[in-house]
Amino acid sequence: MSDPAVLQMDYDVVHDMIVKLHALADTLDELTETGVQQYEDMRDQLKGDRGNIPPIYTDIGDALHRTARKFHRVNSEVTTRLRRDARILEDQLNAIKGGQEQGAETLKDIDVPVGKWT
Repeated sequence: MSDPAVLQMDYDVVHDMIVKLHALADTLDELTETGVQQYEDMRDQLKGDRGNIPPIYTDIGDALHRTARKFHRVNSEVTTRLRRDARILEDQLNAIKGGQEQGAETLKDIDVPVGKWT
């Protein structure tokens, strides 16, 4: 039979992993928003006071815009995967705990006092 203290430690480790996955996804979201804003700021600097990008800088402005959008899209995919993995781990952990609790209840139900069969 498994040691309950070891099982609890394993649960705690998995729970910590879940928390860290969520935190990493949140951090990546924040960094992406900052990065996209910086790309947009660089693009706005190309516009200057005129309000539009001079033809000579159009390619650079378009590249900055594409880079910002791609950066955002890639981050969205990564954070979606991180959150999905965290949810899968959470579901598995809850299922294992639920199965163990159900097994413990079953054992309590069939527990026979010592000497009962003698």
